[in-house]
Amino acid sequence: MGGENGTNMHYAKVAVMMLAILCDIALGCTLDFDEYNNNNNGNLATRLLLGLFGLQVVMQISIFLILFLAMADTFLFRVGLLMFLVKKFRLVLCFHVLSMAATAACGAYRVQKFMEGAEVKDLWLDTTFIALSSLQKIIAIPYYALNLRAVVKLSDKVYFDKEAWISLVKQKSRLSRRT
Repeated sequence: MGGENGTNMHYAKVAVMMLAILCDIALGCTLDFDEYNNNNNGNLATRLLLGLFGLQVVMQISIFLILFLAMADTFLFRVGLLMFLVKKFRLVLCFHVLSMAATAACGAYRVQKFMEGAEVKDLWLDTTFIALSSLQKIIAIPYYALNLRAVVKLSDKVYFDKEAWISLVKQKSRLSRRT
């Protein structure tokens, strides 16, 4: 990271991630409850719902890309120690997959039901939809927390300090020779 300019860039990534998370939260809160199809406006409502669902997927992809860019700034990434980063941030990466899958499943089911003429009140009587929506919201809580924690953690100087990693590797190799 290039001193203060690099630090400012990292804070910008944290801010943009927070904004993307807030947009994703807003979409997640409204898509299951707003009455898009209740005014007999069929195709318009379905297109609007598809667009908003697409926007939610774009927000989740953006959150992943911001995390990836934060990782790409680190010394470990620059010298090709990607597996260490993947191992260190495995949980948040797994939650990206889980969240995207839950969002896609819930969104696709919601759109399908609306295309069949269902209304919001019909969705909330459908046990499959209730299960998908609940699962999506349960996964979302650690997903958001882990992403924020990871991007803040990636601002730690240790991820950018070459000397710290060389001494850590030397220390581990000395310990492994003793055992």
